[in-house]
Amino acid sequence: MKVCEVEIFGDKYALRADMDDEKVLALARMVDTRMRDVAKASPTASSLQIAVLAALDLASEGGVAAQAEEKYQERLEGVTLEVKERAERMLGMLSGSLA
Repeated sequence: MKVCEVEIFGDKYALRADMDDEKVLALARMVDTRMRDVAKASPTASSLQIAVLAALDLASEGGVAAQAEEKYQERLEGVTLEVKERAERMLGMLSGSLA
């Protein structure tokens, strides 16, 4: 497990991760940016409150993305089933016309 040094909201962290350093840095930048956005919107909030609000905001985005992916997969399965059924009907019609 590698150690990657990042800075989030003015604090430095040495993070251990099983992923590419660039990905860790990108995630840290995303968290830092979100915390700074929250801090601008809530100037009286403590660092802990800012961190919690940023975490909730990021988690909410992840939840929305997961729901969209789930709906996409359901739609894809439905379309795949419909195409399969139509193909089987067409093959049946062709088989009947060849006999």
